[in-house]
Parts: sequence; structure tokens; C-alpha cells
Amino acid sequence: MKSGSPPYRPVPPEEARKAAEDAANEDAKLEAAAAAFLGAFGESGRVYEFTLLPQIDVAFRAYIFFESDAEAQACRTSGLLERMRTFLTARLTPLDDQEEDLLALEIDSHANVVRAFDGSYFLRLRSKEVQEQGKRTL
Repeated sequence: MKSGSPPYRPVPPEEARKAAEDAANEDAKLEAAAAAFLGAFGESGRVYEFTLLPQIDVAFRAYIFFESDAEAQACRTSGLLERMRTFLTARLTPLDDQEEDLLALEIDSHANVVRAFDGSYFLRLRSKEVQEQGKRTL
């Protein structure tokens, strides 16, 4: 052990169990918020794909994909995007007590995922993550 470093202290089993329960509870609440969003906006065919993830730079990031580029653009200009933000904010606020930077929304289209990422949503989400990290380090 290096001099000056704190001694290793194993996590007590009760503390580890509590942390695992808390994480599972938070995951369930996040899944419920995502399901409510899809119930409100997905069934009408407005949303093609939706992912809601906890983040570091903001508490949560919602990735909302429409079928076409035109539908994604219409979401930005029609007021639908703000209705979606309001809906998600109301459901996510109890999950995180931050006053600022609760939610970021990213709007895209399935057509763009197919065109630019060979249909891989993993690559699409990863490419944005890498781009954002690059912006922060430049």
C-alpha cells in the first residue's frame, strides 16, 4: 500500500444491498417514465424509437427518433418538442433533485440512423457521446 493512501475498507453487505436496491428502484422509476412517454406520444405513430438514459452532464437525456427527417423537423417547429419536454420533466423531477440541467432532448429520425449508421442505434448514440466528449475537451 502506498504511504498516505487510505486503507481498503470493504463495503459492508448491508450497505451493498441497500445500494443495489436503490439502483433497482431508480431504474424502475426511469422505465416507468419512459413507458408513460411512449404511451402518450408513441401510440399515435409520432415516435418511432425512444430511449431515456441517466447522464453525467445532465441528469437525464431523452433520445427521440421519428420515422422521417421531415417528422423530426416538424417536431422542432410545431411545439411538440416543448410538450414532450414538459411531459418528461414532470415525471423526472421526482427522480433527481437538481434544479438545473435535469433533462436534455435529442431529436433525430430513423431515416438518418439508417442512412448514416447502417441502422444501428448503438452507433448513433455512441457517435453523439463521442462528439460531446470531444467538444468538452477542446
